This record gives sequence, C-alpha cells and structure tokens, in this order.
Amino acid sequence: MRTLIVAGALLFASSPALAGFKDDMHGIMAVSKVTGACGIVAGMAQFQMATKMDGGTEFLVRFIETEAARRGMSREEWSAECKQAVTTYDGFWKAIEEMEGPAV
Repeated sequence: MRTLIVAGALLFASSPALAGFKDDMHGIMAVSKVTGACGIVAGMAQFQMATKMDGGTEFLVRFIETEAARRGMSREEWSAECKQAVTTYDGFWKAIEEMEGPAV
C-alpha cells in the first residue's frame, strides 16, 4: 500500500497544476535527508562513546563543527536543526501510520 501511495504521489507530482504538492514533497525529502544525516552523526557519537577510540572524540567534534560551518551555522544551531528535523520526521511517520495503519 505504501508503495502505491508513493508511486501515485510521484505521478501526480509531475503535473504543473500541483506545484504546491511538489513543494510539499521537496520539504518531506529535505527533512528526511537532514534526519538521516543527523542519524549518521548520532551513530558515530554512540560508537565513540562505546569504543573510546583514540582521537575519535576530537574527530567527531571537528566533523560537526565543519558541517555546521559549511551550512553557515553554529554547532548549537546545527544540533537544534537536527532535533527539529527528527521531530518533524517522526510527525510525518505518525501521520502515515494513522492513514494506513502500523508499518509491517
């Protein structure tokens, strides 16, 4: 069912009359991309906490600071964006489940 919804959304998204729908889809994709990137960094942090790899903490801090700077943000702003993206993504997920029932 989920595949059918996505396929239908992609077909309708190609219609010029549905530019607003395209904007919504781009927004959903952007939130998903940021959530995934933040999840990877969170996984790296969990790995470092578990392994205490030499130089790992310094690498992780440099990585986050570089990524934030590349996006024109402070580390705190980047972290806040991650938290907001995850909250928004979770809301999307919940809305889909409410439309069609729990994921299998």
